[in-house]
Amino acid sequence: RPTQSTVDDDHSCKFVGFNTIVALDARAPRGARAYFELKIERCVGVVQVGWAGDMPATDVESGDGVGDDRASWGVDGIRLKKWHDGDQKYAPARAWRDGDVIGCAADLATGDLQFALNGDWAGPDVMAFPNVPVPQDGLAAACTGGYGFSCVVNLGDRPWLFGPPSPAYVGVHEFRQRAVRGRLM
Repeated sequence: RPTQSTVDDDHSCKFVGFNTIVALDARAPRGARAYFELKIERCVGVVQVGWAGDMPATDVESGDGVGDDRASWGVDGIRLKKWHDGDQKYAPARAWRDGDVIGCAADLATGDLQFALNGDWAGPDVMAFPNVPVPQDGLAAACTGGYGFSCVVNLGDRPWLFGPPSPAYVGVHEFRQRAVRGRLM
């Protein structure tokens, strides 16, 4: 529920308060390989970017967002933590900064969730979450942000800045398109 935050038509997100956005209508099903990118415009405040099975609870008081429950997984290159039902150390090549692009790849056949900094799929801690239990209805791209963080999310409806780890991955936008086509039939 973005109270003070905004999401524009070009998927530009500006987080004023503490909010979570989830691409629920672009949910990737079990067995799929899904990808999206997040370009950081203003690297301040809080960010937890990743994947959600259910809509994560966002709580300003507790600081809960993507990865703070059992049904979502997220990484935070500002505070250098990864999140799933709590936090643990996250060690990318370096802390994130303005202009960085975070590639988010989910192999929903194996349960492997990978995050690349500026297209480096061989970097440290890329395989942030191996073998996660994929929910029956799949995963959706998700981001919690707050306190000045801003980004542009690319769901695959435009060219990638870096791209997924292999051509077998498709943008989550494709899953939205498939769902729309299915409703029209």
